[in-house]
Amino acid sequence: MNASLLVFKNSSIADYEICNIRIDYAKKSILMDCISYDMKNVLISVDNFCFFSISHKEPWGEGKYVASSDIIIDNTIAKITIELNSGDIILIDCKV
Repeated sequence: MNASLLVFKNSSIADYEICNIRIDYAKKSILMDCISYDMKNVLISVDNFCFFSISHKEPWGEGKYVASSDIIIDNTIAKITIELNSGDIILIDCKV
């Protein structure tokens, strides 16, 4: 597994604030500007994405903090799941 993807394993980014998500469709990359729980600016990059989905229904109320995250490798695809404290879900699949 690409070491940079380990940031999603076992809720490693719990309590990070998601500030901005940028998608470069042509370059197949996703950049997430975040603020860590200790107030450091963190840029998380996901390369070679083949699927991206995000909801903004806020079933649990407003929120932009990571409640949980994980990554599962399925053959040559890494499946990333990020749940926000709003109840919204970010799904990213990328080639590894």
